[in-house]
Amino acid sequence: MDECRPIFKEYMSVALAAHHRPAFLMNLIPSAGSLPVAKAFICAKLTSVRKANHYVAQSYQQRFCDAEGLIWVYDKETRTVKPQHPQTTAVMMHLYTTETEGGEKSDILEREVFAPLDGGILPLIKRWVEPDYRIPENEIPPMSYYLAFQHARVPRTLEMFRELGEKMHVEFIKQMASDKNEIDKAFGDIAEKAPPEVGVTREKVQEWFANFDKHCELKLKDEFVLRTTIMQNVPNYYETFVKMHWSVVEAPRDSFFITCDAPVVSFTRDPYGQPNAYLLGCGTAYPEFEMRFPLSPTVCVLARKVKGQPRIKCGSKKVDEFNYMAALIAERYIFSHCKSAKVMSLLERCARTRGKPKIDDEYVRRRMAYENQHGIV
Repeated sequence: MDECRPIFKEYMSVALAAHHRPAFLMNLIPSAGSLPVAKAFICAKLTSVRKANHYVAQSYQQRFCDAEGLIWVYDKETRTVKPQHPQTTAVMMHLYTTETEGGEKSDILEREVFAPLDGGILPLIKRWVEPDYRIPENEIPPMSYYLAFQHARVPRTLEMFRELGEKMHVEFIKQMASDKNEIDKAFGDIAEKAPPEVGVTREKVQEWFANFDKHCELKLKDEFVLRTTIMQNVPNYYETFVKMHWSVVEAPRDSFFITCDAPVVSFTRDPYGQPNAYLLGCGTAYPEFEMRFPLSPTVCVLARKVKGQPRIKCGSKKVDEFNYMAALIAERYIFSHCKSAKVMSLLERCARTRGKPKIDDEYVRRRMAYENQHGIV
């Protein structure tokens, strides 16, 4: 295989482009111009680029700061806690930097999409945390739009879509092993270019397809992941959020809400998994899908597909359950307005998710089987 690896890689690049795979990355992307974010990927040359990109806005973090203006950061990786300034929290270098058609670096996605969204949503958040405030219907679409982008832009979601894209590519290649025409074509092209002493056979080529992940490693480029995640994820989540039933949940005086580096806490129970298993950050099609977004230590937004009370005063146990899900979905960091033994205990319970895959192979096989069954290309 080593002698033929470059030839096989070249063939697969052409074959995948011809098949426009995977479907969820290609065919479901909205047409250009259907979203304001589309222009962020066809942008002009800039003289300077904003390098430090906050994936959780400083203005949002400030709602969870203590009296000294610091937010308490609980780290799943080091299992430590320390106070930090929002300016140095939930920030990565060049996370949203894109390239123009001319190859120039651009920060238009940060400047013209995320920054206006972060600033524009503040008046809404301030109203929603007011005592006894009930969410009017006309305020749900702008909040849904903001939260759809917030969900898509965080490292956890980007990594989840990277994993899903890579696994679906590999699964599709493996399925090609049973396509006689595809294998015949691949054998002809590879055998023609391979050194004679390698002895390429049709059976060998078929085995390379069937066991692709044993022979090759497929990696998607960062900007490709960023583009496709936003362009496909945002419309889906917006359409889901805007149709849900929204409530404002208040914490009792002896409890408080936390947040994290993936503050749009969306999930559903896994219908194919073990009891008490969840699909985190996905599953919008399922009836039990719900979304939570902490607005402050005392108020959290809840959206579900079943109708509930517009304003809910919950008990401490419910707050604990909300906080557990936020800690579970956190990619690395949990945020709080204070240093707390209770939050530290949550960190210890949920640290196991750090570095774990977001998508398992069985989920990908189920999804691919569904696409094949329903003729989704």
